[in-house]
Amino acid sequence: MGHESAPKTRASDRTISLAPELREILRAHVGDAAPDRFLLVNQAGGPVNQRHWPREYWRPCIDALELRWRKFYATRHTFISLALSEGADVYGVAKYCGTSVAMIERHYGKYTHRGGGVAAFVNKIGEAKTQRLVESLRFLEKKHGNC
Repeated sequence: MGHESAPKTRASDRTISLAPELREILRAHVGDAAPDRFLLVNQAGGPVNQRHWPREYWRPCIDALELRWRKFYATRHTFISLALSEGADVYGVAKYCGTSVAMIERHYGKYTHRGGGVAAFVNKIGEAKTQRLVESLRFLEKKHGNC
């Protein structure tokens, strides 16, 4: 949003679980980042700008994969819907996404089921979807460089 500051709430400061294969892809691109360094940077080495990143990176990736256009923020909605559909618990999803249980229930209640956890869902994604993601990333690197 054009400025840097601490998270607005304690819940905003969180650890994000990644499937092992995705951790390796990320590590290969950024190495081991220092705590005071931005993990994802733009071509100038500065923090990714939320205003320019979708136009410069997200749109070319979506187009290269020949996917229907959707805003980058839609990935959050997709994640929440899929996690709940696969049985991840509402509290875990809310905590993982930095939002409230009330918001999850209000907007995603039709996807909720009992049982499972966010970590199990992330691992399931890793097992079931990583190969497609890896193939897509390799395709994009060949076609456009880093996306």
